[in-house]
Amino acid sequence: MLLKQNSYYIILIANESLRKKNGQNLASVTDEIIYYPFGSTLKGFIALWKFYLYLLRSNIVNLHINTAQGSTAWKFFMLPLPKRIMISGTLHYVKKLETSFGQRFITNRINSYLLLSDLLLPHYKKASLKPAIALYPIFYPDHPKTDLRKPENEIWITVPGAISYTRRDYGILIPPAGQKYPKHIKFILLGNLHKGDGPAIYQNIKSHGLEQNFICFEQFIPDSTFYSYIRQSDYILPLVHPSLPAYEKYVTDKISGSYNLAIAFRRPMLCPAEMARYEDFKDTSFFYSTMHFFEFICQMSGPPMTSDLYKLSKWKIEEQKRRISQIYHP
Repeated sequence: MLLKQNSYYIILIANESLRKKNGQNLASVTDEIIYYPFGSTLKGFIALWKFYLYLLRSNIVNLHINTAQGSTAWKFFMLPLPKRIMISGTLHYVKKLETSFGQRFITNRINSYLLLSDLLLPHYKKASLKPAIALYPIFYPDHPKTDLRKPENEIWITVPGAISYTRRDYGILIPPAGQKYPKHIKFILLGNLHKGDGPAIYQNIKSHGLEQNFICFEQFIPDSTFYSYIRQSDYILPLVHPSLPAYEKYVTDKISGSYNLAIAFRRPMLCPAEMARYEDFKDTSFFYSTMHFFEFICQMSGPPMTSDLYKLSKWKIEEQKRRISQIYHP
């Protein structure tokens, strides 16, 4: 969408598996969509070869690899590409520059990287000399809405994404022994409860008699439902805490999808006090002590005061359009 608004002609090359899932939304921001059955099978290799031949025969001069990591990208860069094509790629995990031979090989073949947050730039600059910009994917299509009826007095605190103890500190949601949250506090676990650590987490909720404070889902959540809950949430709770082994990764090497979801829909985040030193959170979040999380939640009695949040220019579409244009016009 940002490229389209910068007057680029957009040809999207997508995996065949995305045809039914996203075709309608993608059509509004592209000029052409071409699907290939990419994958690790022989059929996937043939698809990669056909895509390569398509590039050779086309007049394409700018190519962006949306995930410039992994085996498919590595195989693609084994092929000799015309020098007329300027190649950029999205790097989702900066640490791979230091730990992966395949990532170093990919880096040698591209001209620049796109990162998904300014948070990642300091570590990136220590690991690579290739040019890089940070772009925030915070502009979403207008998904169909589900008719949600949120009681006026309830506070909705949403934890979006796959339910996993390695990604988030779900244990902090359980109050001290014998304590209960007020009835108006609702934690929304916006992920499939039957996958990952969902069953164990829900059993913990039940064993503490907290069912009235949680809204959960026992199946895949359609986009219309997912984004309707995000829109009506009072807060987004990433649950990324210093006690997690992966904590440092989520402020230096990669981001939690919760961050950009909150920014996209201008929902305030709730974050541990340790994250207040980062600009992205200063402008988007309220902070708590993990030692006093229960007390912090219990004192919530009305809608959040957000007048001091989301003031940075980086959250505006004009700034993101300027940044993405730097990929091809540095």
